[in-house]
Amino acid sequence: LGGVLNIALDLVFVLVCRWGVEGAAWATVISQLACVAVSVWYMARNYPEFRFRAAELRPERDKLRLCLKMGLPTTLQQLVVTSGHLFFQRLINGFGEVTMAAWTVGHRYDLYCSVPVMGMMQAMASFAGQNVGANRYDRVKRGLRAAVVLDLAIVLILGVVLRAFAAPLSALFGVEGKAQAQAVECLRFLSWCYPIFAVYLPFNGMYQGVGDPAASAAGSLIALSVRVAGSYLLVYCFNWDYHAIWTPYIPGWSAALIFVLIHYFRGGWKKHSLVRGAPKEG
Repeated sequence: LGGVLNIALDLVFVLVCRWGVEGAAWATVISQLACVAVSVWYMARNYPEFRFRAAELRPERDKLRLCLKMGLPTTLQQLVVTSGHLFFQRLINGFGEVTMAAWTVGHRYDLYCSVPVMGMMQAMASFAGQNVGANRYDRVKRGLRAAVVLDLAIVLILGVVLRAFAAPLSALFGVEGKAQAQAVECLRFLSWCYPIFAVYLPFNGMYQGVGDPAASAAGSLIALSVRVAGSYLLVYCFNWDYHAIWTPYIPGWSAALIFVLIHYFRGGWKKHSLVRGAPKEG
């Protein structure tokens, strides 16, 4: 609902109402609020155990410690990622309005194409947490393989669509001329990055689910650091043009993928579990 509504409102606010960047911002806010409202309504309607009263909002110390243990690494990760994006945006702004418009289009479609992969990551987090708690590592591995295969199938289709329809898709945002040409280049390049991204994210979700948020945060920070540092290096040391904005995506996601694979095969994630049950065969 949030993704579809965001796209629809983007088209209405930007193309019809001509609100520009402000319209895109309002589309994002409204779609997210709608997503929250529907989620809360659905949860309360279908799951009585999730309904609560104001008097029940009292923290329990053990649960609070667990929330802090799981939440602080992710919170720090988001703070660093947000700061990194600010540096990244500063670099983009230095190329002028044409590149800014092109990147806005490319980044928007990048977010849309990431939605199913991010959903798979969250599914993997829940699946891994339940099965590690029951000592069913065999099922975690099978689930991980299935998630990677499904992700790859999804992004291969999305990549073909992006490459084939990059020009008309970018035109939907009202860009033309040089801005549209750069947006087409960006979309077609990003389509090559998605297979790496699709393999990396299920591992990231698994680490979150088993209670190893530090590994998940480290992978994200590695990807961002390589991308931002790589872009600045290409621009200020090798005098690259706007291609430096998206070229480091491949080495960034590749570095993160290598890290999560090494952590996986070392087996350190097996030592983490929020709730551990009795061992089971199979």
